[in-house]
Amino acid sequence: MRLIHTIAVLGGDARQRYLSELLSSAQFSVRTFGVPGLPDSAPSAMEIASQADAVCLPTPAIASGAVTGLPGLTPAQLLSALPPDTVVFGGGLGAFRSLLQRTGTPYYDMLQNPALALANASVTAEGAILLALQAMPITLQDADVLLTGFGRIGKSLAGKLRALGARVTLTSRNPKNFPTIEQLSCTPDETGVYHLGLSQYDAVFNTVPAPVFSSAQIAMLRPDCPYIELASSPGGIAPDAAKPAAYIPAPGLPGKTAPKTAAAILFRAMCDSPYLSRQEVL
Repeated sequence: MRLIHTIAVLGGDARQRYLSELLSSAQFSVRTFGVPGLPDSAPSAMEIASQADAVCLPTPAIASGAVTGLPGLTPAQLLSALPPDTVVFGGGLGAFRSLLQRTGTPYYDMLQNPALALANASVTAEGAILLALQAMPITLQDADVLLTGFGRIGKSLAGKLRALGARVTLTSRNPKNFPTIEQLSCTPDETGVYHLGLSQYDAVFNTVPAPVFSSAQIAMLRPDCPYIELASSPGGIAPDAAKPAAYIPAPGLPGKTAPKTAAAILFRAMCDSPYLSRQEVL
């Protein structure tokens, strides 16, 4: 296994800046390119990557076929610059993973780390509440809220909303989850069906990355009801449906609302990887 000394941190958002600081504090030699708030260490990302023992990509790592934040740098171009055995770290590697596997490039998808996924869900939930408070004309206390999706983010957000006094309807495709939803002091409903209706809600949070709202269902939402899209592409709205009047896209929320906390979570995930042990960091 290659000893990691120099780490190239490329692109992304404010999380990458704080992650660079954490890596530097751990005595790694950090070189950056395209990181908001930090100077470029070389004229190009390719030059930095060619001298690195590891490359740290953003979360998500790839957007529109290129490294997030670096639209001119494709995954194939990046790989062509890497020395043998250079490790690629990133969050949500997606289709890039198959290219890494074909080329035998060692990699670690940080979003596959269970501890990171749980912590990231909590940070995302807090950011979602901030967006709702900014958009709603009322408080969350005594508000009627619809939360679609019974995954990590849905469960975390449900608990936080209930703690603020909201009346939460939490949906799942599987009715077997309804008793658990009731144990969370939420009202269960079926994702995509909404037996209880939609016009009564003061806010809607979607965490399902698939169409779960038809055009007719979107039309049932009140004009002043914010729809906060927390899911990754394609989101929860059917392709033929118009966006709600108060549609709020919220991709990469941890990097926008709590980038320092999110960076610390990413750093811990890197330390949990087989390539960057905690003993090496210490």
